[in-house]
Amino acid sequence: MKYPSYIFSIILSFIFFIPSLAISSTKDIEQLDFANGLFQRGLYEMAQAEYQKFVEVHPESTYLSESYFGMAESSFFLKNYEAAKEAYNKYIEKFPQGQKKILIQLRLGQSLFFLDQYNEALKGLLGVSLEDLAQEFHQVLYFYIGKIYQAKNENELALENLQKSFDFNSENSQATHALLAMGDVRLAMEDYEGALLYYNEVYTKTELEDVKGFALYKQGEIQFLIKDYTSAVDTFRSLIEKYPQQKVAYDARINFFLALFNVSKYDEIISAFEQEKDLMKAEVNFFEIYYIAAESYMQLKKYAKAEKVLDSILVLEDLTDEQRTKGSLKKVEVFVKVQRFEEVLAIIALQFATPVREEDHILFLKAESFYGLKRMAEAYETYKNIMSKYPESPYMLDALYGAAHAQSVLSNDQEAMKLFIEYFQKGKNTEKRLEVLYNAIVIAKNLALLDEGIEYSQLYLSNFPQSTHEENVSFWLGTFYAEKKQHSKAADVLKTFSEKYPQSTFLQEANFLLAYNLQSSDNLEGAIEVYGKIEKNEETEKLLYTALKNTAFIHLEKKEEGKAAIVIDKILMEFDQHDLDNATILWLAHQYLTEKKFQDALRVLEKIKPVEGDLVNIEAVAYFRAQAHKELGEHQKALEQYEVVLTTDGDNIYDSAVYMEKGLSLMKIKNFLAARKEFEKTLLQNAEDNTIAMRARFELANVAKQLGELEQAAKLYMLVAVLYQDDYYSPEALLHAAKIFKSLNRHDEAQKIFDEILKDYPQSEAAGKVKEK
Repeated sequence: MKYPSYIFSIILSFIFFIPSLAISSTKDIEQLDFANGLFQRGLYEMAQAEYQKFVEVHPESTYLSESYFGMAESSFFLKNYEAAKEAYNKYIEKFPQGQKKILIQLRLGQSLFFLDQYNEALKGLLGVSLEDLAQEFHQVLYFYIGKIYQAKNENELALENLQKSFDFNSENSQATHALLAMGDVRLAMEDYEGALLYYNEVYTKTELEDVKGFALYKQGEIQFLIKDYTSAVDTFRSLIEKYPQQKVAYDARINFFLALFNVSKYDEIISAFEQEKDLMKAEVNFFEIYYIAAESYMQLKKYAKAEKVLDSILVLEDLTDEQRTKGSLKKVEVFVKVQRFEEVLAIIALQFATPVREEDHILFLKAESFYGLKRMAEAYETYKNIMSKYPESPYMLDALYGAAHAQSVLSNDQEAMKLFIEYFQKGKNTEKRLEVLYNAIVIAKNLALLDEGIEYSQLYLSNFPQSTHEENVSFWLGTFYAEKKQHSKAADVLKTFSEKYPQSTFLQEANFLLAYNLQSSDNLEGAIEVYGKIEKNEETEKLLYTALKNTAFIHLEKKEEGKAAIVIDKILMEFDQHDLDNATILWLAHQYLTEKKFQDALRVLEKIKPVEGDLVNIEAVAYFRAQAHKELGEHQKALEQYEVVLTTDGDNIYDSAVYMEKGLSLMKIKNFLAARKEFEKTLLQNAEDNTIAMRARFELANVAKQLGELEQAAKLYMLVAVLYQDDYYSPEALLHAAKIFKSLNRHDEAQKIFDEILKDYPQSEAAGKVKEK
């Protein structure tokens, strides 16, 4: 804010007109009359000389007191307050009962006020008797008492007395100055609204254009102070247009440009500058406006024009050192912007080798040039120099920002991260604070600094919601928690992310991590649901594959083998590059056999990967295929596979079962003799296993029955019934034996066996059949 160089005079007070004594004819009266006439015409120095001559020539005159008073008043109106004070005191000393004593007390107080002797002035003015003081001077008395209290920062007393001065006569010029002073008091009290009201009232009431201009300026000043730059622009523009010749117009013009700059109206600044450039020729007085215009061109990236404006003002010989340094540095800034870094370094070495007040600015421009030339180590050291040497510099934060980036380019990641965070904590530029915090998160992510990643991500999300990188940071926060094995927190963050960003490129990965962390938190149903949301494409194939494996694992953990089989089958069929081993595929085939999904069993067995010398798997595959074919009624194919099992020189773990299963298939194709051999082999190989032996004997009985060997069949059925206590085979064997006896007309034996079934196995299927008959 540019404050006015012009201070409006407040020394308005009633001039005491010394009465003309022209009616007398004496010489002393004529001389005094002459002095008074000069005084009344404002020729105070001449009047003062004549009063002095009168005192010297007529020391015994009855009008001597008038001359002493005239000398004092002349000094007062000449603003020689020290001389006025001495003259008023001399009058009191010579004429203690003088006619002008009360007025002189007022004048003496005013003089002391202007000499900044406030306590003495206040004491004198408070001692003036209002009863003895001419009424026309009451307003002046209140005014100066108020001004003294204002100078002493006793604002309430100041306002009280200034208001009295205004109320005494609200229409004269003294009232106007009272209003201005009350505006100043309100401004000092930071009551900006109240101050604006006073200044506006002055502007509205007064007819004096210089006062109007000053009051308008004060309004603009306050608007600028409270950062109402738009209103300040309008106010200063109005002042410039209405009162272009007033002294305050110069400062108003500068502040007009400053206010426009503060609301980023760079185009408007340039437009106004170009329009008024002829009126504001490149002169020292207009240095600030040219400087603002150059800065505005820079903001608009019109660097050539900015350089031209600066050149037009820098050629002036009468610039102050401060102005020349300021303008030269701005020109160097232009060179930095257009990447003329070598020139910048050369100019600094040539023009600014000797330290100046702007050394921090020079160092910053030097650091920026090093950075632009990719001389990062030098850039960093120069930025660091600013930070350590000038911690209060306006360039300190930008130096911190540059130092962080320099360290990042130098791959000093941890130091860069530290500096980025320091800028985030201290910086004022929101856009840069957002950027550096994001950079710190990226570094933490790349260095696997999980605690820092979590802390910085939380700061980012709380400080910059709805920002450009919020999506990335939200996702990374979930990954940081996941890697820390804080599964519940990870799940919460990733769930929110998936809901908020359904179109995110991270969605599939986020869903996978969400499901994994739900799984790790024992929320198995939730994990299955989210794993199921992962879609298959080129980018997510690996995620989907792992998701399916994890889903299968969860189903197995929950004893949901059927569901696990569906998932494993999906992996097997949809992923050519799967890593499922043959044991898993055999488990799947076995599960399908259990579920009687025989075609599915055969299908998945085709996915078995042959391994040279792996005879166990050859046997297993052949056995499962044989079982599936058998259950599908494809007995010839089953027999071929059973033969593979029996002829493979492996562990022979399926041989015992194969003899039985082969025999059953042979039965189905009515090759009973061959079937008998297989059942006999089964019995021989499993003599110690009662269950298999019982089954083998039962099937041998069936073979004998099919061959018409009824006696042998009945015997074998009874053998099963007698030797074994089995809820199914024992009553079934008895039922078959009874039927044979009945067919052989051995009804009594048959009936005994029927009774035995009903007695010993009343709940069996065989008992039901007996009851039906």
